[in-house]
Parts: sequence; structure tokens; C-alpha cells
Amino acid sequence: MNPVLENIKFKLSNRANSVLYAREENFYSEIKIFLDFIKSNSLLSAIIHEIEKLNFDIESYLKGDERRHRRFIEYPNDYIQKIALCYSLMKLFSENKLSVLDTLFLNITPSRSIDDRCRVIAQQYFKPLYEYICEQIEDGSTILYLLLRYKHRTEWFHKDRLFSIYESDTKRGEENLTLDPSSTV
Repeated sequence: MNPVLENIKFKLSNRANSVLYAREENFYSEIKIFLDFIKSNSLLSAIIHEIEKLNFDIESYLKGDERRHRRFIEYPNDYIQKIALCYSLMKLFSENKLSVLDTLFLNITPSRSIDDRCRVIAQQYFKPLYEYICEQIEDGSTILYLLLRYKHRTEWFHKDRLFSIYESDTKRGEENLTLDPSSTV
């Protein structure tokens, strides 16, 4: 994998672990730090932008008839909608518009501590978002690998012809290569 992508994944993993193991007093700020990191990185920001383009309406979803009397938040039946739900919840937590003590989470960890509740909420609603982002990075890495492989193969395909252009006039070899129409991309 590309070292730049490895570095991004390493930093992302560190920030994700901070959320997954946060105690209640730091839970909201760790989520905010995670989301701020995503917004500060162009690759990660592009991944989140694709989720935001879905225009997932969290308020309508939470007020839906089938969810009104429940004390936990069900996932939608569609994977990308599930990710949009998770992202929307994390945004609400980071903006202090949602609390781990909210009635939406009453049945998530009955009779456990608030810190346990934070960890369970992170496992159920934060971790899928984090895993989705990692999957998207891997998909981007695969595409980059295929493009580099194609570039390498193409360079070898033209190697002999380009070398003969250079050798035909070594004094102006580099200039001739620069002027070669097939060498411009």
C-alpha cells in the first residue's frame, strides 16, 4: 500500500481507538476530534462528502413510526443508509445535540455504567462508520495500484522506441523525447 495512505490509516486508527475506549467525560470531544481530522484530510473529507450527498434525514428517521416506541436505534435495511445513520449520530454527539443518556439508548446497556454505555454506542454506531472509511481507503488504494501497474506496463511497451529516439541524436536526445507526441499525457 502507498505509504501516504498507510499514514492516514494509522492516524485514523489512533483517533478511532480514542473514541472506542473513551469514558463519558471525553466521549463527545473524542468524536469531534475524529470528525475534525476527517474534515482536515482531503481523501477522508471526500469519503464523508459522498455520505453527506445522501441527505440522510436523521430527525425524520428517529421519529419514524416503527422507531417511536423503541429504546434503541435500529439500522436501516441498506448498508450505505446504515453508514449515513452512524455518521449523522456521530455528528449529533460531536455537536452536543445528543447524549449517551438519551432515551434512544436506554435499552442499549441496561443497568451498566455510563462509560459502558459509551463503549457500546461506539461499537454499534461509530465502528461501522470507521470501518466504512477504511474500506473506502482500501478501494482507493486498489485503484491507485492498478493505475500505477498500467503506467509501468505502458512505459515498458514504449521503452525501445523512446530509447531509439534518444540514441538517434544524443546531443538533443532529451529534447527529442520531450517533443515526442506519445510522451505527453
